[in-house]
Amino acid sequence: EGQRLWGSRYGRVSSMRLSGRQPVAAQSIAPASAGFTARAVRGEALSAAQGTTDFGEYFLYFSFFLVVSALLLAYLFFAVGLEQRTREVGLLATVGFAPSAIRRAFVREGAVLAGMGTVIGIAAAIGYGALIMYGLRTWWVGAVGTTKLTLHVAPQWLAIGAIGALAAGVLAIWLGVRQLSRRSARSLLKGDVDTSTSKDAPRQRSKWVAVALLLLGIALIAAASAGSLNPTAGFFGAGGAWLVAGLCGASAWLRRRRPSRPLARGLSGMWQLGFRHTAVRPGRSVLSLALIAFACFVLVSVGAFRKEPASGGDKASGTGGFTLMAESVAPLMHDPNSPDGRDGLGLESSDAILSSAKVTRFRLRPGDETSCLTLYRPTNPRIVAPGPGFANDGRFTFAASMATSPEEQANPWTLLGRKFEDGAVAAIADQTTLMYVLHLGIGDDFEFTPEGQPPVRLRIVGALADSVLQSELIIGEPDFVRLFPRHEGYRLWMIDTDPAAAAAVTSHLEDRLSDYGLDVTSTLERWASYHQVENTYLATFQALGSLGLLLGTVGLGAVLARNVLERRRDIGLLSAVGFTPANVRSMVLSEGLALVTAGTLLGATCAIVAVWPALQERAQAVPAGSLAVLLSAVVITGLVSSLFAVRLASATPVVAAIKSE
Repeated sequence: EGQRLWGSRYGRVSSMRLSGRQPVAAQSIAPASAGFTARAVRGEALSAAQGTTDFGEYFLYFSFFLVVSALLLAYLFFAVGLEQRTREVGLLATVGFAPSAIRRAFVREGAVLAGMGTVIGIAAAIGYGALIMYGLRTWWVGAVGTTKLTLHVAPQWLAIGAIGALAAGVLAIWLGVRQLSRRSARSLLKGDVDTSTSKDAPRQRSKWVAVALLLLGIALIAAASAGSLNPTAGFFGAGGAWLVAGLCGASAWLRRRRPSRPLARGLSGMWQLGFRHTAVRPGRSVLSLALIAFACFVLVSVGAFRKEPASGGDKASGTGGFTLMAESVAPLMHDPNSPDGRDGLGLESSDAILSSAKVTRFRLRPGDETSCLTLYRPTNPRIVAPGPGFANDGRFTFAASMATSPEEQANPWTLLGRKFEDGAVAAIADQTTLMYVLHLGIGDDFEFTPEGQPPVRLRIVGALADSVLQSELIIGEPDFVRLFPRHEGYRLWMIDTDPAAAAAVTSHLEDRLSDYGLDVTSTLERWASYHQVENTYLATFQALGSLGLLLGTVGLGAVLARNVLERRRDIGLLSAVGFTPANVRSMVLSEGLALVTAGTLLGATCAIVAVWPALQERAQAVPAGSLAVLLSAVVITGLVSSLFAVRLASATPVVAAIKSE
């Protein structure tokens, strides 16, 4: 029926579908010379289904710090549990059990708990993945543009994760038992929880490791600045090295010899006493510090890329100074900036609404979406070409380009006129599109085959910094006319008008040019839709950091609670000699505040160092406001976890504590 309705004297079909296992070959005539385009649709579908970016890798990268935090927390909890059973270990050693036998007994006990945790973790992982997929289908649907997303659980990855988690947990347990079983039976029977008789040796090791890592970070930054190392790898490596160096430095500082110095009176003296208590168990304090620092490192490094709404009136902004953009179904042949052009479009030549607006026209060849709004890898991208005069307006900001001459560096848009001996066509694209969708860089080529034409190779000569033109690849108008002669006229308009008149211009154009199928949108809204996608993925990554923060909060609360239980005799003595409950609470709270503040500052500072090159390439400023709120939330969360220890200290019975002294 379709052939009957749309057939003509030239024939009744416009395409052929060739299927079968045998390869199809044209022996007598090349398909392109006959006006046919041979497409391997199955191969194109498989290629597109690979997706633009494997975000599973990013989840794996950011989960690294979460895994380390979990291992530190497992080690911390098991070590604290073993310290409560030191007399039991000492008794076993006294009656003749070998240290290896004691280690095996406790490792087997811990392995049972690790196995139970692994099973719970697998179920939690599936539930977490299902929750993320539900969020992408509902709350964050604007980030993916589709609700047809389902959870796919790969059994082999569950098995790998389970084995790795179980092995890591058992290793953490073994390290804790190994350290305890090395001590003498006499000290264990006494219930001595000191891990060593001298703090000087571990302090020296920590100090030299901190110095070595500090120098390594400086060397990485120097190599990245000199161009001999990738800046992203160099600065991220330096940030990670300095994070570990800071923890080692804290360990050395907590183990230093302290001079006998009297405390101040009143509340300040209790705060000083609380700060000094962080050095009583330096190992616990450093582990708590590491948990908070790792969580802040992930939260800040991800949150620094969050893009907040900005004004689009500046020509150097992501909107190029345009207020509106319009796209039509049918080509618009006339220039609306002139009275004759408006008359040719069926508009009043003296139209007051359009007279105050300046329209920049773009030729458009439809194709695949290349912005972050697509989940599929584009093989046939949208191509646009700006009209005459656009290159001299100085719109948008370039993140990088192939500019060599002073003229090109001053105006990289002139690179669209560059000619290459191998026939490649100069093209410009948005940096986000290049990095996450096309996976290309400056100087790389993108090749595709237009309908009925030989392959076209586009060479990237410039990258726009966070622009509203993420959906298109931009080439020069002469190249567009030569490559795509069938696409006549201009179908994309960029309109520069007063924001107050944007609504009037939109309704006026859509009403008068409805026969052309013109659709007008706000550039700020389109720009915000791209930011919504990026911020959504950043939010999912920050969720991993939030889990790390939860681990750090639990670990900090457990450490402070354990410290209070071990110092209950000290607390009872302080209460007996006249210190008020408020004094005791401030002492315990100051200990938690010191660890939380130090961990937050260390993690945030190293995170800024790690992402510094990427921040330098941003068109927007660093979201200092949101980062300040985020860090404040971390500090408040840590202080809330300290309240449990504060309450425990307040409930310490004075008489019973003194009797045990």
